[in-house]
Amino acid sequence: MTVVEGNGYRADILAIDPSGAENLDLLRSKGSEQFYLCGPGEGAPSGPPVELRSFEADGGLTNKINLRLELNAGFAVERVAAGLGIL
Repeated sequence: MTVVEGNGYRADILAIDPSGAENLDLLRSKGSEQFYLCGPGEGAPSGPPVELRSFEADGGLTNKINLRLELNAGFAVERVAAGLGIL
């Protein structure tokens, strides 16, 4: 992330292969307890989740709201320099 942000980009997406995802699912804490840091499959979507939320606009001074719709989607890379592979 340091290299990506040093190039002026904000890293907010993780592209990972199945082996890396498995290692992330099985990642444990460094303490003597060795707790799992994530529950198995927490990073994997269980379907096409869609979320719609509304927020007051203008601090509630007007009768306006902002809407935000979120869902999983595919994307294409336009700037290869914005990505960083760690091997």
